[in-house]
Amino acid sequence: MELNVELSQAVAALDELQKICAPHEVGSWTPSLDEKAFYVEKCEQILAAIDRLAVLEAHQVYADGQVQAYVPGPLLADVKTQLIQIEADLWVAIGILDPENEFLCELMDAPIVKSQDGRRLRDTFEKGIAQVAELLAENRDSELKARYSPEDASEIINSRLIQFNPDAWRGRASHLAPVRVGNINLVLPSHLRLRLQEIYRTYVFGCWISTVSLCRSALEYALLDNGPRLEVDTRWPPDREGRRRDKRLSDLIDDYAQMLPDMAGDLNSLRELGNAYLHPKAKRSERISLDSRAQDAGLAIALLVSILESIYLHRRDA
Repeated sequence: MELNVELSQAVAALDELQKICAPHEVGSWTPSLDEKAFYVEKCEQILAAIDRLAVLEAHQVYADGQVQAYVPGPLLADVKTQLIQIEADLWVAIGILDPENEFLCELMDAPIVKSQDGRRLRDTFEKGIAQVAELLAENRDSELKARYSPEDASEIINSRLIQFNPDAWRGRASHLAPVRVGNINLVLPSHLRLRLQEIYRTYVFGCWISTVSLCRSALEYALLDNGPRLEVDTRWPPDREGRRRDKRLSDLIDDYAQMLPDMAGDLNSLRELGNAYLHPKAKRSERISLDSRAQDAGLAIALLVSILESIYLHRRDA
């Protein structure tokens, strides 16, 4: 089934559930056996659509390097404001109505452990290098030696600077999602797409501080880029000498927050998160730790994607 059709049907299914009983109120509901079966079936339908969306979008980013995805405007609004927001409540509802089914679903949806220590991809590279080394040892062909260098390859794999970890890279890449746009004619600026691709690569390779910093930079670019279209003046009025100074990011956020009040929290959160890493101070030393960097990088990307979707789809006359 085409994804957008599946998502539309999931929205309709959620509407049916809401008419029977809101998912967060299932705990106080006393359904018949037929009602219970129907409700669980609809919950599974919605969760399957959400899961398929996540899988396809992650593949789009990982395999094709695409940082932008089109979802029809009205459907995009339903996906963001209804389906994704209700996902946790649906799992809770299934757990209440059918605990055994919830366990089976979690078991089936759990990631498959490919090797005992999570080194399946790295082991593949190491095995390949070892086989090349054996091939060169058995064949003194100078042409082969010119084409392959297992020693240098081993050095890269074992480098503490490079931290070669393809299993972790693949895992992080599989959780990335593109910026969803509801206008098929909307193409994000090339400079922004370039920044997003670099942010995603930086995150995949575990460069957490750089990820957060680049997300803050992309935020500032997006606000400046949309200023003329949304009639947001990105510079201050002329001073006594007729010079116009550029507004700081915090000032731009204040202007955008008036237009998009629902985004004010995300805008300020991303700015503050970026500042904590770009402009570290003594009082922030406890805030930035080895344990929080990866989590902060993931949060920064999530905030940035949400902000970009809101700003680039916003119309001045809305």
